[in-house]
Amino acid sequence: MTTLGVVYPQYWATNSIAMEKILFSYLSMLKTTFCNPCKIGGLDQDVLPLLLAHMLDLQSSHFKMAMLHNSKATLHEKN
Repeated sequence: MTTLGVVYPQYWATNSIAMEKILFSYLSMLKTTFCNPCKIGGLDQDVLPLLLAHMLDLQSSHFKMAMLHNSKATLHEKN
């Protein structure tokens, strides 16, 4: 569950230097969990992956840049 913390600005605002270093290890955990097809319980049916690993790789650098620059400003807004 710690891995999913990367999507919250609070997580980046308090740990921005550490998050910049470990983002790609967290990303690989997310890809392992959500980018592989799975089987449904006792049925022998495949479920398509929830995320595409290629798209996560393409978007990761923009995501990191956006979170580093906007996390503290987001936490200080009044709405």
